[in-house]
Amino acid sequence: MPFDRQARLETLHLMKPRCRVCARALRTTMDNFVDRLCMDHDKSSTTTEAVLGRICIGIQDALEDRLRLTMWSRWEPYPSHLSSEQHWWWKRMMIFSDMCRISFDYLWHLVIPHIIDSPVVPVARVREIEFCTAQYYGYWHCAYVITLQDGSFYVFDPTGVQFGPQWPLLAPLDVYEFRMHRPWQFRVFQVGHYYETRERDDSHEALIKSRFKSWDLVRFKLGILPRVEEEE
Repeated sequence: MPFDRQARLETLHLMKPRCRVCARALRTTMDNFVDRLCMDHDKSSTTTEAVLGRICIGIQDALEDRLRLTMWSRWEPYPSHLSSEQHWWWKRMMIFSDMCRISFDYLWHLVIPHIIDSPVVPVARVREIEFCTAQYYGYWHCAYVITLQDGSFYVFDPTGVQFGPQWPLLAPLDVYEFRMHRPWQFRVFQVGHYYETRERDDSHEALIKSRFKSWDLVRFKLGILPRVEEEE
């Protein structure tokens, strides 16, 4: 795979206190790695992004608990020289490594009630997306695009931390876009599509229904732009 143990080791210098939502580096001495949040996303903030971010943390924690029970045998040994902070980050990178597509399988039943049908966040719709990452070209990654009723777009990336602590859990689409490879390569699905497709046919080809050649086509599929004609 393009992202391997050596690539993880190269992120050790980034393993510092960070907000669990936006991955912004924090100045703090607190040892509670799990509950770290910046001022924009902590429990005192009532913005839509902050509330949505805390919901996403809960969903990610549920995924982590599931993976700890089912995927423990595939973890790599921890490097012996890690600090407690680095150890915590390394463990999370290992837990979520190569789990992005599986997360669709595990999380669709949580995304629907807690995000799509959320009583506290005005969500218009959610889509599952697959895209080729910019930093690790050739590595396909999966996440969710959340459309709010006010027309704003967010990316919820429950397994992005596998690439390093600097990957956010939740970010506005225009902030997250640089992590996607150009020309934009996208696959977009309804929430639960991967789970339902896997139940019908376990082959990867059965999952792939759409390939996009331009970012405009992706934006149309996500409802951001009017329809444009696909290039031949």
